[in-house]
Amino acid sequence: MFEDWEHPIHAEAARQLPEGGFVRPPQVTEVSDGDVLDLGGGAQVIHTLWRHRRSTAV
Repeated sequence: MFEDWEHPIHAEAARQLPEGGFVRPPQVTEVSDGDVLDLGGGAQVIHTLWRHRRSTAV
């Protein structure tokens, strides 16, 4: 559910999505708190309790 101000943002983002449906990636890698990822200059995974109990921020 979106707030009123979020609708135009969502509509614009949806227009920029490629045509077709969701394609599941060939490989999914789970990450844990403290993992350092090989992207974004070594992004580090941190566990957070924001929104969902098992959310992860990178």
